[in-house]
Amino acid sequence: MAYNAKADRNYNANSKVIGLKYTPNQIAEYNRIKQYCTDNELTLQGYIKSLIKHDLDAKNIPYISDVSTQQDDI
Repeated sequence: MAYNAKADRNYNANSKVIGLKYTPNQIAEYNRIKQYCTDNELTLQGYIKSLIKHDLDAKNIPYISDVSTQQDDI
């Protein structure tokens, strides 16, 4: 399949990015996460996304589409 610059721009325009930065005094924590992912054949992105999802689910944080439905009940 050939590269399609327009499709790539459209895809990126509809994507959202959250970045993480580990400072020099946090490198040990970064290395711990990196090693865990390597040992378990996980990507950093996939692992972090799964942690966030699990945390939000445990806190019963609704999806945005659910918020409008819930607000009707208020």
